[in-house]
Amino acid sequence: MRDDRELMKLEGAEAVAQLQELANLVKYQIAPSEYRPAAVSPA
Repeated sequence: MRDDRELMKLEGAEAVAQLQELANLVKYQIAPSEYRPAAVSPA
């Protein structure tokens, strides 16, 4: 059970990071072709 909670925390953190990146795209009106995502360590 504890492992499931840890995994959910990691997935939640990843989802938050993706939403923040999306918010920045909208906020700064960056064209997708100009966007270079930050490096994310593989799970």
